[in-house]
Parts: sequence; structure tokens; C-alpha cells
Amino acid sequence: MILEWEGDENSTECLCSDIQRDDYSPFFEWANYLTIIMALPVLSVFGVLTNIINVFLYTRKRLQNSANTYLLFLACSDFMVIVTGLFIFWIDSARSYIPELTHAPYTTVYTLPFGYMAQTCSIYFTVAAAVDCFVNVCWASQAKHYCTVHRAKQICISIVIVSIMYNSLRFPQFNLRRCFNDITKEQVIEICPTSLFVTINSVYNIYMYMVLMTLLPFFFLLCINAIIVKRQSKAKSDETVPKNEGTSDDTITMIMVVILFLACNTLALVVNFIENFTEPSPVLLNFLSDTSNFLVVFNSSVNCIIYFIFNQDYRNVFSQQIRNVHYSELENDSSPIWQPITTRNLPNVDWPNIDDDIDSGWDDGSQISSRTPKRWLAEVNIVDMESSEGRHPRIIVRPLNQQINSGNISITAL
Repeated sequence: MILEWEGDENSTECLCSDIQRDDYSPFFEWANYLTIIMALPVLSVFGVLTNIINVFLYTRKRLQNSANTYLLFLACSDFMVIVTGLFIFWIDSARSYIPELTHAPYTTVYTLPFGYMAQTCSIYFTVAAAVDCFVNVCWASQAKHYCTVHRAKQICISIVIVSIMYNSLRFPQFNLRRCFNDITKEQVIEICPTSLFVTINSVYNIYMYMVLMTLLPFFFLLCINAIIVKRQSKAKSDETVPKNEGTSDDTITMIMVVILFLACNTLALVVNFIENFTEPSPVLLNFLSDTSNFLVVFNSSVNCIIYFIFNQDYRNVFSQQIRNVHYSELENDSSPIWQPITTRNLPNVDWPNIDDDIDSGWDDGSQISSRTPKRWLAEVNIVDMESSEGRHPRIIVRPLNQQINSGNISITAL
């Protein structure tokens, strides 16, 4: 029995039996439970955190270049892939185990188009980043014109706009219906196709998806990555070619990102082919689809590990941010390192005049030839700080304005 949902006049037939349970086998049910119900949420939490870290680090000035701009946008789209994937894949499977999720199609039907948008962006951000890497490695003379942050942002914004427009047709393809489940004897809400879905399914959902989302980017990335690897290997063996460690790290990082993408999306290509051109067992198809969906989320979650292993600049900025957080905690801590040594009244101190000629401080061009003597007490900490010019020691000075109580104090003129 089928009931129209909220007065929808669409008359497309909808089979509302519990298809998932009919297609289950004990093995698939166990595999689905381990992969989607248990492992996917843990992986998603890890992926959300790592992509937030990626966005934060790739907005630091030291990591701003064309290649990293694509990786910044990729982190944003991967974040959306993970969030939407959790709503689509996990809730769809979990409602077979958790009765409270019978209203889950609400989230699925509205989240699915955004999931496709995020996936499209992730695929073509990866393609654009691979092209940027190809130009840097194979057409170095054109790199300074093409491989710029401004151009990278233009390309990424264009990809976002086209992805939204292309996937906007997915919104009206499905609606929600109240259906009577013959097994549970309850009314449930199911996602049912509209007439638009029936009209455009073959062209839009099958062939265009296969070409634009799987075949074309997959084989393009496979070919361009092979060319980059071959050229990079040749450059390493040629002693006359100047070595640029930073550029080399970016190239290796991008090669590994593409390899991970190809590895995680190969099964999606196979599933797409099996589903559309063969008649597979429903249990086998469900098993392969769950594994493919898990690998898509996995791909979006672990890029951070590649960046940390293969990119020295990424490691340096990451480590520096950890040190900055640690230093900030020390500065705000109540430990004795930042506390006055004594609480007695300090005597007036006559500070000696310091000539510039004997001053051994960091000469940054800002010193002046004559100074007015200052009288003040301070705690000094020397730390390594990152700047646009590299890593240099910096002197952190904190004046002591409190009254102190007993003990000796060492006074040093700087």
C-alpha cells in the first residue's frame, strides 16, 4: 500500500518494501555492520578533524602557493564529502538496526545532492591540482604564468559553480512517501523516484555520471600522474638539473594524493560498470557498494597523513603551530616560569647606557643610533618563531609590574 506524502501529486510507482533486508545475507549484514555502522563514524570523526587542520594550515602564509591552494579547496570539499556521507551511508544502514531512524529519508533526500556536489568538487580539485603539478614539472617555463595563487582560486571557484549547477538536477528527482511495510506492519517513510528521475535516469544518472565522475577523471589522472612520475624520475637522475626541495616535496605530495585517489576510486568504477552493464547478485552489489562508499570517505579523510609524511613545509608549519599552542599555554599558566621571583617592593634601578656599537641584538634595520635609557624589569624568553623569511629566534619580553615578597632578583641590561 502506498500513500502520497504531503499531497504530492506525482503518481510514479514506488516499491516500498524493505529492500535492504530482502537483499541481506548473514555475511553481508555482518560486513555492513562492521564497515558502515561501526568503522565509518570513527573514520568520519578523524576525517573531519584532519580536514579542519588542513584548512587551518593551508591558510598560513608560508604554505600559500598554487598547489596548496588546490589542496585547501580539496580539504573543504572533502570535509563536506565526509559529513554528507555520514548522513547518507550511515543513517541509511543504521535505520535497519535503530527503529528511531525510520524518519532517516528526511536527511538522505536533502543531503544526497549536496553529497554529489562535494564529490564532484573533490574529484575536479584533484584533477586541477594534478594539472598544476604537471605544468610545474613538465612545462616549467609556463609555471610562473599558470601556477599562481590567483589563477588557482579562479579555477577552484569555477569548479564549485559548475558542480552546483550540474548537480542541482538531483533535487527534484526524488520525493518522500509514506509506505506500509508488510513485514513490520508499520508505516515507514521511503525515498521514491519522481517522473523526472525516470526521464533523465539513463542519460544523466548513468552515462553522464560514468563518464564525468569516474571514467574521464580516473584515466586522465592515471595518464598525467604516470607522465609526472616519469619526468620526476628523469630529473632526479640528471645531475645538471637544479634541485628545488620545496617544489620536489609539492610534486611528490601531489603524486601520492593522486595515487590514493585512484586506489580508493577504482572500486567505484568497477561497481558502476557492474551495476549498469551486468546483472549482479543484489547481495554482491550491496557489499561492493558499501565497500566503495567507505573507500570514498577514507580517501577524503587521510590526505593529511600524506601531507605530513611527504611535505617538509607542511610538517614544519604543523610542528610550529603545536609549539605555539604549547607556548601560549605556558604563558597563561600559573607555573613559576612566568611568576615574579619576589613580592617585596623593588628598588629604583639605575640602568646603564648601552652603546649601539656593542649591542649584539638581532639587527633588523629598525635600531636607532641614540636611545633614551629606560627603567624597567622584565622576564625574557627566547623562542624560535616562523615568519615569511624563515625561522629565526625571537626575544619575548614580559614586564614585571607586580610587587614582590622576598628573595634575590637578577637584573640584566639588554
